[in-house]
Amino acid sequence: MSTKGSRAVIALCLALLVLAAEVSGDVVTTYDEFSTIRVVQQPLTPWWPIPCPCAGGFSSSPTGLTRSIYGYTLQTTVGYQLTSLLSAFNTTSAGNLSVGFNSFPYSLSSASVAAYSGATANGAQIGSASSLKRYGSIKLETGTYAVNQALVFSSPINSPTSVNGAYNYSIGGVTFSYNLTESIKPLTGNNIVNLMNGYTVYPPYVYQGDNDGSRTSAYPVYQSAQSAATHYWPSGSGVDQPVLDMVPPQTYSAGALFWSEPYTAGNTATITVVGTYASNSAAAEDGFEVYMFIIPTTGAPSWSVSSASNWNIPYAASLPPGHPKSSPSSQVVVASNYAPYQGDVILPTSTQSYLMVQWDPYWQVVGPSSKYTGQFNIWIVSNQNNVLQGQGQGTPLSVTAYNGQGTGYFEPSPGDYVCLTVTYYPSNNSISACAVDLNTGQFARVSISLSGSSSPSFAKPSGTSYAFGVAGNTGSGYANWAVVYTNYSSS
Repeated sequence: MSTKGSRAVIALCLALLVLAAEVSGDVVTTYDEFSTIRVVQQPLTPWWPIPCPCAGGFSSSPTGLTRSIYGYTLQTTVGYQLTSLLSAFNTTSAGNLSVGFNSFPYSLSSASVAAYSGATANGAQIGSASSLKRYGSIKLETGTYAVNQALVFSSPINSPTSVNGAYNYSIGGVTFSYNLTESIKPLTGNNIVNLMNGYTVYPPYVYQGDNDGSRTSAYPVYQSAQSAATHYWPSGSGVDQPVLDMVPPQTYSAGALFWSEPYTAGNTATITVVGTYASNSAAAEDGFEVYMFIIPTTGAPSWSVSSASNWNIPYAASLPPGHPKSSPSSQVVVASNYAPYQGDVILPTSTQSYLMVQWDPYWQVVGPSSKYTGQFNIWIVSNQNNVLQGQGQGTPLSVTAYNGQGTGYFEPSPGDYVCLTVTYYPSNNSISACAVDLNTGQFARVSISLSGSSSPSFAKPSGTSYAFGVAGNTGSGYANWAVVYTNYSSS
């Protein structure tokens, strides 16, 4: 046999060995008939699209990826379900993605993965606790995919835990194999509300509800697992997650929770809210609000963060002109809306200006324009005496509004967890917010300066005790917005 023929046989044998082998890392080495080496880049590239801090951490290398996630579980009749984005993947060739776990806590009872491309999805079961090391396989074409996972635990996640395994991508006879490590963090810190993993709402706090400009004590209301299974979640859904039900599924309603925190001047302040809804109108309106740096008024009108003020704080209700429901109560000042889309917004009295940040998914329905680019309404609110111009004495209600701000749009599906994080930065007197659908990885975010030429601008808060708050609200459309987790941090 000639030297050239020998080389060809050797090259063919080497190529067959490569094709029959499992390839680790991000290269495949093949040989042509002249025994030269050709390097082929791996056809599956993981990346992380979510900038929101509550979505956890992500890192990748040629040998695999590592994910850190928080224990945002949904309580169901079969266990505590943790749904999250595993990773986004770019594929340069069609193939089969498979995921499996071979090391996991005893409490992990089942797992599944789903791949989304545009509006289409396909999924596969990884297995039950006795067979989680088996691989669930999903067919992917060339393009960009979001791969989500649903992990079901038989007991609450109250301590750090981890799962380990691998994900593979097979094209013809070649399989690219990568390591997969996931660390799951329990929800710790200064929890105001934590209804996941067996916890509750922590006092002291004060509630306030509004129904079309009239105060109500019907909501917010805590729904236990037993109550939520029959009064909040759809019948037969298998979900019995406890919730703090902020508003019922009806139009022009709002429900808020306020609490007190000490604040040190110069520190950042962050509020994280995880919420959901179970039923809605054609469009889910109008989302969640976060309040920062309220000083409850004393004298008349007065209120405090205590049970004595429950459902009885002085506030203005911001509603659109000519809203169709019953006439507002004389006990509540009603102001016209400050944003094109906002719903019924509670604005409590305060001795100094404060911040209100609203994430409203209805901006997704309307869509962006040259003037409105995102899903956030950010207001600087001055409501010291709870009066309007020409009504009574004192300083009138004043709002400086930044509406439809930010980038990114999404509308969550019923049962999806939305995590909203709002952070105030005193170093440059700015505020940032990021909202993410934890089930799909879709997100929206915003960042604006509060020291512009608008009047009034927001003065940096001094070191004292403030009231902070979260709320849910509806407008001409509705969803029964509920909160399952709220955390405050400052550093």
